Amino acid sequence: MNTKILVRAITTALAVPAIVACGGGGDPASSSGPATATRGVSQGPITGFGSVFVNGVEIEVPSGSHIEVEGERKTERDLRIGMVVKIEWEKDSSGRPAAKSIKYSDDTQGPLRNIDRVAGTFTVLGQRVIVDRLTKFELDDSSTPITGLTALKDGDIVEVSGLRDANGAIRATRVEVKTETSASPEFELKGIVSHFNDITKTFMIGTTNVNYSTANQFPNAAWGNSACVEVKGSLNGDTLVAAKVKLDDSCSLSGGGNISSDAEIEVEGYVSGFTGSEFKVNGQAVRATGATVYRMGDQSADVSMIKDDARVEVEGFIGSDGVLVAQKVSFKLGSDDHSRRGDDSSSPYKETRGRVSATPSSGTVTIINSTGTISVIVNSSTILEDGIKLDLSNLSTGQGVEIYYREQEGKHIALRIKREDSV
Repeated sequence: MNTKILVRAITTALAVPAIVACGGGGDPASSSGPATATRGVSQGPITGFGSVFVNGVEIEVPSGSHIEVEGERKTERDLRIGMVVKIEWEKDSSGRPAAKSIKYSDDTQGPLRNIDRVAGTFTVLGQRVIVDRLTKFELDDSSTPITGLTALKDGDIVEVSGLRDANGAIRATRVEVKTETSASPEFELKGIVSHFNDITKTFMIGTTNVNYSTANQFPNAAWGNSACVEVKGSLNGDTLVAAKVKLDDSCSLSGGGNISSDAEIEVEGYVSGFTGSEFKVNGQAVRATGATVYRMGDQSADVSMIKDDARVEVEGFIGSDGVLVAQKVSFKLGSDDHSRRGDDSSSPYKETRGRVSATPSSGTVTIINSTGTISVIVNSSTILEDGIKLDLSNLSTGQGVEIYYREQEGKHIALRIKREDSV
């Protein structure tokens, strides 16, 4: 794994208030939770540089923070935009959350197959991957920018990080292309075990068959259906032949069993298995209650918007049964579908390029181009690439930029801003 630097997170949102400590009191398993949360766990994709921003919350990274990438101890410089990370934090003396640990493991790594550039899909080890305008593409040595699927071909070795949707597909937040020198002969797949058979030594992850009969490493503890595992091995036809199988706690925040009942939980993902008031988000079981608050950006929303494949951020506390009791559900605005690419005049998703016309201030960037001027709102969920900082202090007048934004109630909400010197 070759990676870079820690960042800001949750892609694809409108302005969602950054809530670090939820109010209320009483039973931690209730919808209100403790009066003041001093610790928490946040899970979501990295989206910018600076301190860590996950789910719109800024989290400091003290020098003693434990940073782990694919099971190996790393530093801030080994993290990259689009990685879906799990961060355990505690408030420091100033009341700001500070990371105790940051962990990353990819969803799959292997040869790319079945590219559909129009639909924006491909497969890796039998797993369907969906990309959009906010997916981060990068060579692992960062030597050459990659614009998207047009630069890839069948057989390329890629590492994918993302969020599982209701059908089990990976909605990719990051696709890292391995070079010939860095591509490992060992492929990787993470997910939930099904069709476990301890006699034939086989199981499935999604639609992929796994055979671990010749594995030299697998869990000593009891495991089987519903366990979250990471498999490393080689392909034999359509079967992943495992050399190593290990338990992984990132498929569900409560899966590791070590989250305190007074810890605030924040997780982003796609709704799946919705039945009444219960559903899952990124593998984590969630329960909504009559006290749950629903938001869409800075507007109120309601429970009727919860459905399979809705992209949401859930905040709350883990109950004694391992279910996340939701205090707040925020509906996230994502990228336009890949085939329209935001160029359809009827789409609220737009892209523009130009030069910064005035020093950015108050979370607003104004650019000028051949069609005139346009101002966009930058919030804690905007992806800021190429070293642009959240305070926009290093984005000066005359700098060329490319902006991908969404029109919402007469406003232009920036989803991604990156430098574009060729403008």
